[in-house]
Amino acid sequence: MDEISVKEKLLKSACDEFIKFGFKKASIRNIASGAGVTIGALYYFYDSKEELFLELIRGKAEQFEKLFEEWIEAELKEPSVASSNEHAMMDFFLNNKEAFILLAEKAEGTSYEGYVYKYLERFTDVSRRFFRKYIEEPDEDLIELIARVRFNGIVKIVKSDIPNEKKYQLSEWFGEYSEAGFEKLIQICGGSR
Repeated sequence: MDEISVKEKLLKSACDEFIKFGFKKASIRNIASGAGVTIGALYYFYDSKEELFLELIRGKAEQFEKLFEEWIEAELKEPSVASSNEHAMMDFFLNNKEAFILLAEKAEGTSYEGYVYKYLERFTDVSRRFFRKYIEEPDEDLIELIARVRFNGIVKIVKSDIPNEKKYQLSEWFGEYSEAGFEKLIQICGGSR
């Protein structure tokens, strides 16, 4: 087996192990075994279990952060881009599903622990800024709830085993529902758009 092939097998095995057990409970022994190599061979390529984890997600996390900021700024400037942002976000997450799941739910014990909460806070902040454009003093609890529902909805859709076509449809419907709900909240809270 050449080095590239061994590293690919180790990464595949590590991804499977981390998805199944999370970083903290993942076993180096199982990762090596799943790749058909010894533990010594694993340590030849990677210094630690966390280095393996980081190899799987690092580039994707940086890419997501950049895209997320672009989506946010575009949506704050022009709310009508929200549905195309939802579609682009879903594209990114579905094309990087394993990395997304690792970051969202399996990173405990790594330097990415709490990563998802950083973006939930960012989602909440953006929702707050958005609502303040239309409502003088929006309810903070409501803003946090709306941000959590939107964020958790995305996670649920990406993680599900339904076909991708249906995931896009659900994402679109969720976006339409959110938009209609936002319009109603502006009316209820005395704002204007």
